[in-house]
Amino acid sequence: MSLGLVDLEVLIKSGRPQDRTHAAKIFPVVKNQHLLLCTLLIGNSLAMEALPIFLDKLVPPWAAILISVTLILLFGEVDIAPSHLHSLWLESRSDNGTSCPCSSFSFLSNFLSN
Repeated sequence: MSLGLVDLEVLIKSGRPQDRTHAAKIFPVVKNQHLLLCTLLIGNSLAMEALPIFLDKLVPPWAAILISVTLILLFGEVDIAPSHLHSLWLESRSDNGTSCPCSSFSFLSNFLSN
């Protein structure tokens, strides 16, 4: 999430109508930054660990490792340039996806974020 709390508050109060709507959607998620960071890190770790396990059932072990490392580097570590151009729109669209892990990992995320 590339926008900070102050940026979102400014957009909510004085942005274009479309930006106001998008900023208002993601503000509750971004408001508790430590919880959001812990939730994203836990979810990312689970996804990175689960990918080779699932691929191991489909392909040989060496291919599972190669495919999982490649996919993680392409989609998990490398910033995709178009996402920065429309970050507010993308973040408001992914709000439901971020809220779900927040509630799923709430105990662990709250413990780690405090």
